Amino acid sequence: MKLLITGTDHGLGRAMAEEFLKRGNTVYAGEYCQATSLLNELEGKYPDTLIRFPLDVTSDSSVRDAVEVVKQHTDSLDIILNNAAILGDIEKSILDDLDFDEMVRVFDTNAVGDLRVCHYAMPLLLSGKTKLVLDISSEAGSMRTTHPGCTEHRCFAYFMSKAGVNMGGKIIATFLKDKGGHVLLVHPLWMKTFMRGEQDTAATFYPEEVAVMIADLAESYPDYMPEGENINFIDAQGNQLLW
Repeated sequence: MKLLITGTDHGLGRAMAEEFLKRGNTVYAGEYCQATSLLNELEGKYPDTLIRFPLDVTSDSSVRDAVEVVKQHTDSLDIILNNAAILGDIEKSILDDLDFDEMVRVFDTNAVGDLRVCHYAMPLLLSGKTKLVLDISSEAGSMRTTHPGCTEHRCFAYFMSKAGVNMGGKIIATFLKDKGGHVLLVHPLWMKTFMRGEQDTAATFYPEEVAVMIADLAESYPDYMPEGENINFIDAQGNQLLW
């Protein structure tokens, strides 16, 4: 398969890039900051199947340029894997001094960023065999979740942005339905990432473990589609989530 993956500098994005490469796929890896990217060590190992380029999903010109790089190597994609995301403030409640400019940045990265990538890369996806959009969403984007960590009275930017990811995926799935395409919205579980500025050591899974799960989902995505539907919202272990 041929995949475009965003946010591959580190964390889950980097782990997914390596996992898909290990499985013999070609990865078009978008990196926000190539100078500090942890993909550097993979370049020598996968010189023919790892294609790297700078990608800021909040910039129209950056996304457009990135897709042009992909077009220099292929005329089709099997999967668009939207992973790039930021957390934003998770401490302030409605009565605190909220940073609305930061909220806009989070929403632009997490939700609108996914849409930008799909917009510019969609012609390549429609020329591919799989035609799968796989969005790294979050249970935090669910309106009905009962998970304690996702029922906070804070975390406005992140929670709202992930709900936006889900709705964007739903709209794209409607577009893809008569074209043989699918959308999989995946909650990546609680990971030991650095999104809070330091590694969340209390979390359950390492990014490398979740990357294996997501690669498995991508390879068997039809098994996770409800009958008659071309979209689903699940966690990385394949469990159904509430919208």
